[in-house]
Amino acid sequence: MRSSNLQSRSFGFIKGIALSLFLMCITVVSFAATYYSQGSLAANATASWNSVRAGGGTAPTNFTSGDIFVIQNGHSMTTSAAWTVSGTNSKIQIESGGTLTNTFAVAAPAFQVDNGGTFVFNYTNGTNGATADIPGSTTRTFGASSTVEIQKWGDGTGTSPVVLPTIAAPG
Repeated sequence: MRSSNLQSRSFGFIKGIALSLFLMCITVVSFAATYYSQGSLAANATASWNSVRAGGGTAPTNFTSGDIFVIQNGHSMTTSAAWTVSGTNSKIQIESGGTLTNTFAVAAPAFQVDNGGTFVFNYTNGTNGATADIPGSTTRTFGASSTVEIQKWGDGTGTSPVVLPTIAAPG
């Protein structure tokens, strides 16, 4: 009887350790947050974003945590320096009525311009242009009624820039 009681307590102890390890693993997993533009501000400034559409939430601490950044209707954001959004599941999304103008390089794994949204490419990089200049290294989605306006492309001289990437509207 004594051996059975000892085995039962040992098994309970092991279950407790396993549960503790499981809970610690869960707390390490992070989920992407969504941040919303807070006006016609610099897109590359963390203070320009909030976790609540109307404000009152929190600003992101960085652009490298795999978060989603949504430019809202009526907001016209422009980059004041290079802006890189990175991390698993990160994305830049421009909603209908929103505009993003890149006067510096913009990079993100996923880039989405909804119907009625506008992306203005106004950046020269000293090369002859490259497909990678358009944000969306893994996914680019442009609504059928979205607008992409290219004001500057390649090295800015206008002589023989590379062909723009083919982008299909979502099906």
